[in-house]
Amino acid sequence: MYGAPFRDVLGTARVWVNGDEPDRGDDTELQDGDEVAVLPPVSGG
Repeated sequence: MYGAPFRDVLGTARVWVNGDEPDRGDDTELQDGDEVAVLPPVSGG
């Protein structure tokens, strides 16, 4: 749906559900109303 650029980000991003990393990782089943956040890697200094 979002194409190759989004797929590329997912390779290095963290995905959180409802404000936290899901305990079951990729096996997490989403429920109606869940909020999914894709957090790309960031750098700082």
